Amino acid sequence: MASKRACVLKGGISHEREISLISAKSYEDALKDLGYEFVSIDTKISFVDIIDQIAKFNPDVVVNALHGKFGEDGRIQAALDYMKIPYTHSGAVSSAIAMNKNFTKIIAEKIDVKTPKSELLQSFNDIKFEPPFVIKPVDDGSSVGVKLIFNDEDFNNLKKSDNNGTFLIEEYVKGKELTVGIIDGQPIAVTMINNKRKFYDYTAKYTSNNDASVHVLPAPVEDVYYQKVMQDTKKVYNALNLRGVARADFILSDEDYQLYFLEINTQPGMTPASLVPEQVKYGFGWDMNTLVEKIIKSAKYDE
Repeated sequence: MASKRACVLKGGISHEREISLISAKSYEDALKDLGYEFVSIDTKISFVDIIDQIAKFNPDVVVNALHGKFGEDGRIQAALDYMKIPYTHSGAVSSAIAMNKNFTKIIAEKIDVKTPKSELLQSFNDIKFEPPFVIKPVDDGSSVGVKLIFNDEDFNNLKKSDNNGTFLIEEYVKGKELTVGIIDGQPIAVTMINNKRKFYDYTAKYTSNNDASVHVLPAPVEDVYYQKVMQDTKKVYNALNLRGVARADFILSDEDYQLYFLEINTQPGMTPASLVPEQVKYGFGWDMNTLVEKIIKSAKYDE
């Protein structure tokens, strides 16, 4: 392997800081095993200091273990493009688009990937939907800030809550929650998530299986749906010009048996409870070291 000096970006100041630190530990352990010399930078410091530390170490590759804003929205990617340093995961423009749930939905619909009916709004007082519906920040990850509104009481409480920012309102689709990892354009496997919570929220994603959710791999759905969720994941991945590893989330409706695309995550978690490491072990027989090695091989910067 040519690249042997790596810089791991982790932590930061987003809502997903703690998860980023756990994901980074998985990357760091793999880098040790793979024989890399590496440094880790907690990006809670100033942007100038982050760039200065990266430049001083002069890595062959930057391993982006950040989740959420700054690390996943194209900003750090744009800086690394300017520095001409290869980095893992998707590029600046693709990351920015994928982070915005509304932009991603628009693109998905243009390539005939079905999404739930939705609207974009700035204030909870402008909602035209009747319960049940889902409300989510348009540009946060790991289900941060997502709320399920089932009745008028939920709706009234929502209107009284903090509503700074831009939000996406989607019709609530009851059904099977499915997720697909994809690496280098190749879908890995489909997992069904059986939740002990209302939906696959932040706690369910990052708590060990028996406490908040159960991952059923492979998903026990008819082959026609299994193959379609794989195909739709690849279509969205290619349409957004993503690279490296990503993960897409879907709902298979109990009512109309339609598959609905929800979002795609360009920086999926690498924690012990995360889905992609489970899927590559099942689908490809890879351990974490092999997965990290594959992710690093896809690293590049955009000219």
